[in-house]
Amino acid sequence: MFDFLFNPSGRISRKGYGLGYLLPYLALVTLPGLFLASTGMVGLVLTLLGLFYLWPSVIAVPFKRYHDLGVSGWWHVLVIVIGGILAGVAAAGFMVEIFQDPEGDIATQLSDDSLTGLQQMALSWNVMADDMHEKLALIGATVIQYGEIILLLLLKGQSGENKYGNDPTDDGMGFAD
Repeated sequence: MFDFLFNPSGRISRKGYGLGYLLPYLALVTLPGLFLASTGMVGLVLTLLGLFYLWPSVIAVPFKRYHDLGVSGWWHVLVIVIGGILAGVAAAGFMVEIFQDPEGDIATQLSDDSLTGLQQMALSWNVMADDMHEKLALIGATVIQYGEIILLLLLKGQSGENKYGNDPTDDGMGFAD
C-alpha cells in the first residue's frame, strides 16, 4: 500500500484509482466528521489526514493514472498550476474584500460558531464571488480540478505494456508494478 500511495512511477487503472485511492480518501475525510463532531477533534484529525494524503493526491496517484493513459505525469502539474492560478485570483479578491470591510462583518460572519458547515461554505462562496472575475476564477479552478479527477476515472488506459510499466488490468487488480 505504501508503494501504491507514495511512489509516482508505474501505472494504475481506473478501478485502482477509484477503489484504491478515491473511495478510501472520501471515507477518511467524511467519517471523522460523523464520529468526532462532538469531541472537537475533527479539525486535528482532518489536518493529519490531509497531510498524510498530500503527496499521494498531488503527485503519486495522479501521475500513475496519467502513465496508464500513456502520457507523462507532468501534465498533472500543469493542471495544478492553472487551477492554482485561478484559485489565487479568486482568493486575492476575497482578501481585498475582507481588508476593505472596516466593521469586520465578513470575518465575524465566517467565524460564527452557530453556523453549520454548509452555511459557512455558502457564505464564503458568496463573499468570495462578489465580483465577476472572482466568480469565473473560482468556477474555472473548480472545473479544472474536479474535471481532471472525473477524466482520470473515465478514460481507459492503454492496453498492454507501455513505457511507464505493465498493464495494470493484466492481474485483474488494477495495480501494476
